[in-house]
Amino acid sequence: GGGVGGGGDSATDGGPMGPSAFSLSTGFGGGGGGGGSGSGSAANTADFRTYASTEVQAFASQSSKERTEAMEALLVLLYDRMDGGVNRFDYGLLMLTVGSRAAVEVGWSGGSGRGDAGRWTKLSALVLAEAAALWRATAAAGASSSSLSSSSASDNMDEEGAGPASQESFPAWVVDHPLLYGLVSSDPATAQSAVAELDALGKAVRGYAYSIQSRVASSMSDATEGTTVASIVEAPEAVGLLAYGLLLRLVGTACATNSPTYIADVAKTLASTGTDYVTAAMNEYAAFDYLYGVLSSLLPSPTAGLMNKTMAVSEDEDDEYPDLPGNETMRLADDGADAQERGGGEDGEDASVVAYASIGREVLAGTIAAFRSVLLSSLSSPENLEMLCNLAASVYRNSSVLCDAFWSDWNVYCSVRASMASAGVTQRIVPDADPVCHLLDAAFSMASTALARAWSSPTVAGTIVNEGQRCAEALPSIAPLLRLLSSLVPANGNSAGSSTPSSNDVFSSFLPDRTVHTILVGCAGLCGDDIGAVPTVDDRIRQGAVESITALAHLIRISSLRNEELGSPLRSSLEISSSAGAGIAAGPRLLHFVASRAATLASGEGWSEGAAKMSAASLDITTDLILASSDDVAWMAECCLRFSQTRTGAGGFATFSSIVRDGTKNLPVLSSAMMLLSAMSSQMDRLAFAGTAQDVDILSEVISTIGNGLLIACDVLTSMPLATEESSVSLHHDTIHAVLASLQKSLRSIGEVI
Repeated sequence: GGGVGGGGDSATDGGPMGPSAFSLSTGFGGGGGGGGSGSGSAANTADFRTYASTEVQAFASQSSKERTEAMEALLVLLYDRMDGGVNRFDYGLLMLTVGSRAAVEVGWSGGSGRGDAGRWTKLSALVLAEAAALWRATAAAGASSSSLSSSSASDNMDEEGAGPASQESFPAWVVDHPLLYGLVSSDPATAQSAVAELDALGKAVRGYAYSIQSRVASSMSDATEGTTVASIVEAPEAVGLLAYGLLLRLVGTACATNSPTYIADVAKTLASTGTDYVTAAMNEYAAFDYLYGVLSSLLPSPTAGLMNKTMAVSEDEDDEYPDLPGNETMRLADDGADAQERGGGEDGEDASVVAYASIGREVLAGTIAAFRSVLLSSLSSPENLEMLCNLAASVYRNSSVLCDAFWSDWNVYCSVRASMASAGVTQRIVPDADPVCHLLDAAFSMASTALARAWSSPTVAGTIVNEGQRCAEALPSIAPLLRLLSSLVPANGNSAGSSTPSSNDVFSSFLPDRTVHTILVGCAGLCGDDIGAVPTVDDRIRQGAVESITALAHLIRISSLRNEELGSPLRSSLEISSSAGAGIAAGPRLLHFVASRAATLASGEGWSEGAAKMSAASLDITTDLILASSDDVAWMAECCLRFSQTRTGAGGFATFSSIVRDGTKNLPVLSSAMMLLSAMSSQMDRLAFAGTAQDVDILSEVISTIGNGLLIACDVLTSMPLATEESSVSLHHDTIHAVLASLQKSLRSIGEVI
């Protein structure tokens, strides 16, 4: 009633929670307005505890939601280039907030990042990255400083005694950057004070990052074998340390030359300190891995609804890549723009999605700009390019806004390179170009070198290296280029006046010769093909093979959704004469072998997950090629016949249905197989009407192959295990849809034939 032993009226003295909060009879008040110590029952006490627990949980949930919304609002303010930016004091407060709350909010997220707590830490990582304002340093040709209010910044500097004359010898972005305020002052004392504050702030940032280690120690005991630190621990401080280190490295490099002595000496120290911070963030706290996870969590998956989606590219269906959620759009202006323009653009991309991706791009560009000579050198480790290309792929993810902006910068990059070549300049580096352009150029060079090595004769006398092994060993160097390119083709097609190349242009101009054939031969070798099985395989080669073929499948699928026919050039690239077979049979044979043999490997132990991805990708490529091969019926028929069953019922589509009997882990393979069956069924009438009298036997065998596949598909409907995991529900739905579509299309095609 009215409190412990109280005598107040429950209707009037109920306190801030009101009368309803005291309508429960508990042992604390004797019920009405009476007082006493009231005994109450154990059951009522339990009811009150349940009620109180529910209220506390609701309050905590609401508080977490409000904190997340506040972090989202702060991110918008920073991304809109708010006046004045974030100074050193502000950045210290941000790190204090994030460092003190990250462990409390999440601690160990189990890699799921569920709920508002996990989202808060991911948003805070982007806030720390954006607060460093790396875009000021990486903006091409000083566009950042010219488009921002540099006069206002200069006025502020003048108040501290740094006259305009002292600023002319420094890059404009250094003068304007709020975190670097006072660093380039003409007064040595002011500059030294700024350096001392930058050093103190850096130590504080590094100190907060140390807390990640305790989170790792308490989490790894519960982690399964092979789990990475970045997948189980929320580490926004690592991203803050990375961004701050990149800033120090960039400013140190920019001011190391043509500066007064007291600044030049400091610049070298800043560059060295920045390098140490970046190294610690990358090696000790897996900052890049965590940032990749943040972007993967906050951004729509580039393959969502694509890689495992029932294809509707036949003449009677017209599926388009779904628009990203949201009505508000944001057009990506140049990095140096005051603010991103908002409005009802044609791309329909959500403003927050573009903002998150753009911040990730700033960190990527800052990393390349700060360590370009190390990361993109011809002597650099392929792992460096792989790391950068993977992050770039998670940033661009076929976004029309971001991809169009990149290709516009790429055209400028190529023009400047051409001008430099005509002027006799031999260096490949374009100083003011978008750093991601340098990344694409370096990835292309590495892939070209690997392909040339794969198709050259062994240099060691008496050494016989089979074709499968040579191609497989090249795939880790090809995968970064494929992964990057597959993310740079807009899923929604080119906008009006866009300089974005078509898919045909990408295949003809950006993929070195024999790329597609090398990928399939290498994958076949890993699966144990008789063209040359790879005797010993390390994990890096396997990973390179999986990433290469999945990126290739994604690029082809995007091209299909853009209604760009790639059938003829792709078929030609698969029919290169080699020990894998020459002529028309080479492509279908390789695709079928990789799909079926990898599916068999997926049902075993060890490399099962990677083999399943490889099998599904090969099936997806076959599906798209069948749908795009209406002009080559013989090639289409050869693909179909590869999936025929033996008299004992082995082989064919039975291979893919049998691997999911015991669970749903290989459901993506079955889903892709059913989509391939649907594509074959839709082309049955074309196979019939395009044939000649001597093709009757082939047609009969094709119909028999599809018929056997349909029997297996019907069995799939009744025997496929239910999807219990959230990630499998969509695949389960797509598989059922593909089975039913196969039945419908085959019946219609047979009707046409009859």
